[in-house]
Amino acid sequence: MKMPAPFRGLLYKAANAMALTVTGVSLTDLRLGAFMAGGPTHSGKLVSVNTAMQLDTVWACTRLISDTIGAMPLKLYQRSPDGTSSTLARDHPLYRILCRSPNTDMSAIEFWSSMVACLMLWGNAFAQVIWSDIGVKRVVALYPLRPDRMTVNRDDTTGELIYTYTYQGQKLTLEESNILHIKGYCLDGMMGMSPISAGRQQIGSAMAAEETAARMFANGMLSQTYIKSPN
Repeated sequence: MKMPAPFRGLLYKAANAMALTVTGVSLTDLRLGAFMAGGPTHSGKLVSVNTAMQLDTVWACTRLISDTIGAMPLKLYQRSPDGTSSTLARDHPLYRILCRSPNTDMSAIEFWSSMVACLMLWGNAFAQVIWSDIGVKRVVALYPLRPDRMTVNRDDTTGELIYTYTYQGQKLTLEESNILHIKGYCLDGMMGMSPISAGRQQIGSAMAAEETAARMFANGMLSQTYIKSPN
């Protein structure tokens, strides 16, 4: 039976108010789509990046890999005119950004560790490219962006990718030249697949097993069932 339009409006407003009260987001927020993207699991657990990171294994693996790669130096080299050798391009503006300080808030280790962590959890890593508007156009900073708040679409006219970033109630539309996008395993050429979403069944089972063990310990290892015999 189809619900009358006035009632649908009231239901939507009530649900939207509940979402705002409980989670601080509205039903149109992009984070809800990312949160529910994986769908239900066989264990009945809802798996998202936030819930998966509560598992020690996910946390440890993500932290180890991202910190290890982030600590590796990313240096810029310049090839000689004859192409037989290369030297460090210390005087190039990108050398400082890639190897020392991508922005005023983060060191290179912090920035690349964050990018690798996003790539492992969401399958995508985004950074906003800040260009200098004084003199020669060049990159002056890279700022990381949350992948769960980014949508990517292709412009029907130009064929270029358009990045829409929603954060704290603000919407920012960026062109390809203003985005550094590192994709993981990808099927459509625009967005990488989330490893957390792809492995949600195993992660959900681990979450359920951990919850069951925790409940047993909380109950003093006492069983909630018993066997009664006539004798």
